Amino acid sequence: MVNRIVYGALAGFIICAISSCTTYTKNGYFGGFDETRLGKDIWRVDARGNKYASSALIANMVMLRSADLATQNGFSYFAFASGSTASKTSLHHFGKRLTFYSKPEAENTVIMFKRKPADFKGLIYEASFICESLGTKLGATCGEIK
Repeated sequence: MVNRIVYGALAGFIICAISSCTTYTKNGYFGGFDETRLGKDIWRVDARGNKYASSALIANMVMLRSADLATQNGFSYFAFASGSTASKTSLHHFGKRLTFYSKPEAENTVIMFKRKPADFKGLIYEASFICESLGTKLGATCGEIK
C-alpha cells in the first residue's frame, strides 16, 4: 500500500515536471501568483513560472489575478500603473552536461475603480470581461481563490 502511494506521488511529480504545471494558483513549488494590498484600491500582483512556463502565461496570470481581485473587492475596472517582467536563469549540472533554465516572472501595480474613469490616461480593463476571457483560457474561475 505504501509503495503505491510513493509511486503515485512520484508519477504525479514526473508528470508535472514534464508539463508546465504553472497554473492559476497561489505561489508554490511550480510557480503561481501572489498579491499585496498597497491601498484601498491599489494592489501589487506578481506571478512566477517554472522552467516550462511561457512569459505569455505569466502575463495572463497577472492580468487574471488583477481582474479576480477587482471583482472580489467590489471594483468593476482596473488599470496597470506600473509593471515589470523578468526571467530568472539558473544553471543545472547533470553529469558532464550543463543546462540553463529560464523562469519567467512579472509584477504589476494595479489601480482599481468602481466606475470607469473618464479622465484616466491609460488603458482600463473591465474586470468581468477579463475574468471570463482569460478564465476560460487558463481554466480558472474568478472568485474561487481567495
